[in-house]
Amino acid sequence: MTQDLSIQITSVTAAQWADAGHTLIDCQVQFSHLPTPVPFTTSASDTEPHAQALWTALNAGTFGTIADYAANPAIAQAQLVAAATVAMAACDRVAIRCAKKGVPFTADWVAYDLALANIVGGKDTTSTTLPTKPSSYPAGS
Repeated sequence: MTQDLSIQITSVTAAQWADAGHTLIDCQVQFSHLPTPVPFTTSASDTEPHAQALWTALNAGTFGTIADYAANPAIAQAQLVAAATVAMAACDRVAIRCAKKGVPFTADWVAYDLALANIVGGKDTTSTTLPTKPSSYPAGS
């Protein structure tokens, strides 16, 4: 006796691109073997047959239009803080090189360091990008 172990999709709702590059789709899927819809993310690189079929069907419009990607502001802010933390560590290395060589840590680097510190420390919650790094290192550093 053989059993059909394939996963059947009975409905899909709330399809939305999960990333700006349109490589992931989030949706709510009702599978025949589950009592309620479940959150599901699919991509072109999925290896499971039901996920591949879902990706193809969603992109073909079978379940309606896929809503545009909408960045989550909290995630975007966390990513900015993480990037600012990395940039601040690099800025600290410049300051240490200046101190070791007795070279002034120039005003543009001080302003850059302060702007990064304000992002990392939560004083600046309105920036959406990192401040511009000075175009050159302090002379002699």
